[in-house]
Amino acid sequence: MDLLTSPSVIALALVGALIVGASKAAIPGAGVLSVGLFALAFPPRESVGIALPLLIAGDVVALSFYRRAADWALLIRLLPGMAVGVVAGYLVVRFANDRTVALIIAGMIVLSSLYELATRRSGRRQPVPPDPARPRTRVIATLSGVAAGGSSMIANAGGPALTLYLVYRGLATRAFLGTSAWFFFVVNLGKLPFSVNLGLVTVASLQVGLILLPAMLIGAWGGRRMILRLSQQAFESVTLTASLVAGVFLLILILLR
Repeated sequence: MDLLTSPSVIALALVGALIVGASKAAIPGAGVLSVGLFALAFPPRESVGIALPLLIAGDVVALSFYRRAADWALLIRLLPGMAVGVVAGYLVVRFANDRTVALIIAGMIVLSSLYELATRRSGRRQPVPPDPARPRTRVIATLSGVAAGGSSMIANAGGPALTLYLVYRGLATRAFLGTSAWFFFVVNLGKLPFSVNLGLVTVASLQVGLILLPAMLIGAWGGRRMILRLSQQAFESVTLTASLVAGVFLLILILLR
């Protein structure tokens, strides 16, 4: 396999695949860490193509766990913005400088995560689900869908943006994971034809993804066992912290390119 060129590349790819599985089964915001590891292991375009089929396989695994737990009303409100975000992300990748856009996305993730963690620690805000009839709530849902869909299309990095919105909405752990699983299953399937058109997904990337599939399944199994032991408060703290770490990691990765 031409892309698996050395033991270090294989090690990075295997750890990345483990994190894909764990993020799908337990901590959605942490998936950006796998994006970074794939980008370190492979050339940038090839890394995106390798990650996407693996992410779709992870979505299927997550749906096998949580498919009945989704908040469908909330998911439907997110989907129009998601579709706009995916198309905008495709245009960015095709015609524009995606580095600047990725920097903005990563910066927003870091600042939003810091804000959420700070307000929860100080006790100034509790995660009470907003009234879905309020216009502000609909606007936030649309913008969150755009951010998650766009950052997913540009860099397979939509997890933190969706995590922040679902924590803001105060979803219970299983509803959080079920909504996230369905959202990214739809997003990643929607990205697939665009990614093939851009030459990101190829026969070689599919072959590498198949080799990494067992590691992803092991990561999902471990994540599933972990999530069963976390309280709601601990789950939210872990997901927000993972989003913050992932955002910082993405910023560093972009700046070093």
